[in-house]
Amino acid sequence: MHLQKQVPDIVLVSPVIAQNTGTIARTCAGLGNRLHIVRPCGFTFESRYLRRAGLDYWPSVKLCIHESWEMFLEFQSGPCIFLSTRGKRVLTDLSPEEIQATQYFVFGSESSGFPPSFYETYASELVQLPVDLSAIRSFNLAVSVGMALGIAVAK
Repeated sequence: MHLQKQVPDIVLVSPVIAQNTGTIARTCAGLGNRLHIVRPCGFTFESRYLRRAGLDYWPSVKLCIHESWEMFLEFQSGPCIFLSTRGKRVLTDLSPEEIQATQYFVFGSESSGFPPSFYETYASELVQLPVDLSAIRSFNLAVSVGMALGIAVAK
């Protein structure tokens, strides 16, 4: 089966858990979208946990590593949606046109979310996943990426 539509690239800002990044890499390999990693990271790319989570799919991953957020911005070629529990809108409420126009889904660090300045700078682009925040603080990063991409494919 081949995807009929383009899905947004995934951008991880300062990821800290190698297993999450490996799982996300495998998801991106399966969907054909790029994975952007913005340093610093909480692991090395030689990490056995990163390799193990990504299994033998690493050759299929379209991986872009950016040394800083500023370097990603120089590369960026389209609109972003920043996934955060602080978002005022819910991803499932966005129109298919809004999601299809999005080039990047951006996710913050597992331990601290986005850098503090992001919440003001990108306030209008902050969107949350459908979640009962009275029950949990947030989803696991790899689960969040999978949910967001599933919603994008369904729209």
